[in-house]
Parts: sequence; structure tokens; C-alpha cells
Amino acid sequence: MVNILFLSEALVGVANQPNLAVPEVFRDSERPDSHIVACSMNGNSVKRRIYDPLQEGDDVKPINSLVGMSDAHLGLTQLHKFHRDRQERLKSENIRLHEDIMSLLVRLAQVRCSLVHADEEISSITASISPIHLLPGEILESIFFEAASRDSGDWSDMTSSSPIRIAQVCSDWRQIALQQPRLWTRFRYNMKWASHDSPTFSPVHTPVQAKGLEASGGQLSLLKLWFQRSSPLPLSISISIDDPRPFHPRSDSTNNAHPNHRSLFQSYGSRIEHLHLNTNSTNAFAYLGIPNLIGLKRVKLDLIRCEFHDAPINDLMDLPYLTDLTYSLRSGNPFLFPVRWEIITLFDLGDSARAISILHWKYFVRCCPNLERGRFNIGALPGDTDGIPVDVISTVNPHAEFSLPKLKELTLLLGDSVSLSALLENTHTHRLELLDLRAQGPLSDYTLASWRPVFQQLRLSLRHLNVSCSYVRDLGWLKICIGELVNLTSLKLKLQNDKKVLQMLAMDDAPVLPNLQTLGIWISALSKSERQCFWEMVRSRCSFVDEGGRGDSALFMVDVFVDKTKLYSDNVHVTLWDQEYSQVHHCVRIHVKSPYASL
Repeated sequence: MVNILFLSEALVGVANQPNLAVPEVFRDSERPDSHIVACSMNGNSVKRRIYDPLQEGDDVKPINSLVGMSDAHLGLTQLHKFHRDRQERLKSENIRLHEDIMSLLVRLAQVRCSLVHADEEISSITASISPIHLLPGEILESIFFEAASRDSGDWSDMTSSSPIRIAQVCSDWRQIALQQPRLWTRFRYNMKWASHDSPTFSPVHTPVQAKGLEASGGQLSLLKLWFQRSSPLPLSISISIDDPRPFHPRSDSTNNAHPNHRSLFQSYGSRIEHLHLNTNSTNAFAYLGIPNLIGLKRVKLDLIRCEFHDAPINDLMDLPYLTDLTYSLRSGNPFLFPVRWEIITLFDLGDSARAISILHWKYFVRCCPNLERGRFNIGALPGDTDGIPVDVISTVNPHAEFSLPKLKELTLLLGDSVSLSALLENTHTHRLELLDLRAQGPLSDYTLASWRPVFQQLRLSLRHLNVSCSYVRDLGWLKICIGELVNLTSLKLKLQNDKKVLQMLAMDDAPVLPNLQTLGIWISALSKSERQCFWEMVRSRCSFVDEGGRGDSALFMVDVFVDKTKLYSDNVHVTLWDQEYSQVHHCVRIHVKSPYASL
């Protein structure tokens, strides 16, 4: 019984798996002439009582039945011999059973190992024949790149961006991701100040550690890894730098830069073409070694948090390929960061807290003859020359005739009483295709009167016009102005004159904008009269397209923008439709957006 119990325990240890029968043998305390054999399988237990075979029919007389001394001695001798022989037989059988059980246990272990291996092979084969693994590597590369390109709208943190997640799926995907440098060319990195008075890089969501030097080494290694994986392609990087120290003189800021940090950008910085810098201190230019990033083509500076004077900062002056420059500054001075103005093709100053005067605008655009796209915040400010470099004042005549032959897109944030004709006086923009006008107050008759001569100058070139304002006092003036643009194909209006605007755009006895193909309008009211007026306008324009021989009316589209804060915005798709005008429903697309969203 001891051997049986030992083997039972061994069986449990080797094959402790579901669906296996594990026997147990134990003596019944109430009936010592028997044993219990218990077996469990799949949660079910079976027990059976086993008696000693000797008690069931063996022809051996009990000791108390022997009479006389001689008979007793002979009987005891025979009984002793019987039990000794039986003991030997049982030991032999025990050894044989033990060997058989051990052999079965070995075989059971082999079967279990083979079963596990078969399960692994089946899983591997099943994964291999799945559709995703049947795709060629080139298709997977395109899918990965598409996933990474979705991060292009918002800068993705380098520790959690799409390339990192893709590389963690499996070894095959990781190998493909590491072989594609273009997956690693756009990322965001955050630089914070640690306790050792030295800059340390860390992901945006990672708190700064107390030991800044150790954190700096690990994060710089991660940054270096991205640089290496993207080689040899150009890079787009967004860097945020928070410097809690007070502003230092420009001559001292270089000495405070982290040496490993600067050397890393000196080694790989020539491949950086697009830099987005968000910082609270212009010392960041020294930390990054901006003058050494000679490959820069596009720079966006978010410096709203910076405290500095209007003294020019010349770190961008010697960059030979910089063509796109975007500011977000407390200062409205476009000359704050001098560059090679003659090669600038895009300049964006629209998010700056302060507007610039018309005089500043005239000086500035005359320094940028190759400007193609621009965004400016223009205010009715005094015409002084504060902030304009002396060399620009001495060489540029702001009132002379000037041409911007490459300008195609222009966005203007106009303050109250800013005259558009005075702004563009003696400035020729014969190739301008898109004009976005965003008035900060109601459009007065004086303002609209200043628009008309500009629209007359642009009547042949302008194709897209966006107008945003709170209210138009006289829509008649607006109709006269836009009526000058005979080749206009796209018009977007964000006004609060809902019904009157719809009536103005209808193709009635005095049609306006005959070549219009796309119309975008904000609707702030959805009463029955507004809805009826809207559908009448859509139907009249579709009929004009069909009758005018310009082609299928399906080419005419209306984009309806609805303020998502309005109570009716959730049901606008149901509210706006009217069965009476179902024949022109295909021309209308509805967009529920924030009231602060631009067109």
C-alpha cells in the first residue's frame, strides 16, 4: 500500500491536468480488514472498497481451531510458511506493478509533452494562415504608414505613438516597422527642468524625477533611438521646453545648455526639416542649438508664455532653407525673429495676441517678394515704425508700387474699422486664389465699401472666399462686393443674418455668383421659415446650374454648419429635411461643429 500511495502522489505530480484519473488508496479506520480506492475524473469521484483476497475464500484454518500441542505447532508452521510465500508473491507483484506504473507514468509524461507541442504547432499554423499573415510585407508597410500618418494632425508622444505600438505586436511586425524609417520621422518630445539645474528630456506624461541626470541619460537614449531608426530621412519634431528659471541674457544661455543634449542635436539635427517649439523661454534656442540645424525648412514657434522684450532674436537668421515661419507670440512684431525674408514662402502671424498696424504689414510684405501663403492679424493701430529694423526702414518704401506674384492664399484677421483697400493699396496680388476674411466685429458700411475695390482687382483670379463676422449691417453692400467675383467657385459665410443671407444667395431676378460650385453657410436658427428659405435657395441654384448648361446639378454642393451647442443640434439631420424638396437633398451635407471652429 505504501508503494501504491507513493505512485499515486507521483501520478498527481506528473499529470496534474484536467481530464486525467488520479487514484488514491487509503485504509478504512472503521473496518481495518478493507481498503478504499478512490478515483477522480472531470470533477466526478468514484470509490470502491477492496478486501484482502485471503479473507474471501482461502482454505486456511484459523489458529483457534487447532487442537493439541502437536497440531498447533504444525499448524503454525504451515501458516507461517503460507504467509511467507504469500508475502514473497505480493512483493514480486508489487515490484512488477510499480515498474508498470512507472512505465505508464513515463509514457503519460511523453504523451503530455507531445500534446503540448501539438497545441503550440496548431496555434502557430493557425496564426500563420490567418489573413493578416498572408498579406505581403509591402501591404503591411502601407498599412503601418497609414496608421502613423493619422498622428500627423496632433503630435504623438514618442513613447506611445503608432510606430511604438506596432513594433510591440509581434516579432514580424517589429521587424517590418524597424525596416521602415519613415514611420519614425515625426514625434513629440517634452523637455522639463530637473533638480540639478540642467534640462532633462522626458515624455509628456512622465513626471520629472528627483535625480535629473539619470532621467536625462535614459530619455536622451530614447531620443537617439528615434533619430537612428528614422535615418536617413528628414525629421519633423515637436519639442516642449519648460524652464522655471528667470530669463538669462542670450550670452549666458549657451553655457547653461546640457552638453549631451546639444551634442545629440549637433549629430542628428541636420536632418530636422520641421520644428515645432513650445517654450516659456527663448533660452530654448541655445539649448537646441537652433543655428546649427541647417536643414530646417519649417519652424512653428509657440511663445505665448515667453516674457521677453521686442529686441530681435537672430537664431534663425543664417538658416539657408527656412521658407515657412509661424508665430504665436505676445508681441505682434513680425520682425522679432529675422530670417532670410527673400526666401520666405509661408508666414503665419494670426495667433499672436497683438495685432500689427497697416504700416507694419506694408513694410513686411515688401521684404517677402516670394510669399505664397500668409496669415496676419491686422488692427487699426497708429502708423509708427516701432519694432521695424532700421535697415528695413532705410531700404523699403512702404507706399511704392509692389507686386506679390506668387501669393495664392491670404488670411486676414481684421480689427474694427480696418480698411481692406488701405491695407492692399499699391500691392498687386493678381494670382491670389483664396481670401479668408475674419472680422472681429460687425461689418459696417465703411468696411464693406473698402472691400469692393479689392474684389474688383481680384475679380478674375479669386476662386475661394471665406467671410466670418458677427453680423452684417447691410447685406446689400456684401452682395455688391461678392458680385464682383465672377469666377468665384467656393463661398463660405459665417454670419448671423441667416434668412437674409439665404435670400441674398438665391438665384432670383438679380443672380449673384453664377459660377459657384460649393457653398458653405452657418445656420443659427432652424425655424420653419428659415428651412423653407434655405431649400428655396438650394433649389433655385440647382435649377440655374441645369438650365444654364453648366452641367449636372449634382456638381453643386451646399455645406451646412450647425452650432453644436444649440439645443436642436442633435436633431438637425431630421429637422432640416423637408419632403417637399427631396429632389435636391443630394446636394446638401450637414456638419455639426463648435461655434469657434473656423471655416
